[in-house]
Amino acid sequence: MEDVVREAARIFKGHKLSQNEIELNTAQHMSKIRMDRAAMLVLLLNMFSNASKYSRREEKIVVN
Repeated sequence: MEDVVREAARIFKGHKLSQNEIELNTAQHMSKIRMDRAAMLVLLLNMFSNASKYSRREEKIVVN
């Protein structure tokens, strides 16, 4: 799961709509889960997009 979160953050940082810094505080002992990786990336990118859209430019997007 951590690698998917990091990949989504990397992709979003390169997007023209990205206005905010993203801070990842992921635990190294995150549980392993079965998931559709592509669907999870879409979900995370949508979450980052919404967080950026509804946050002030100087605010960080923090993922715990």
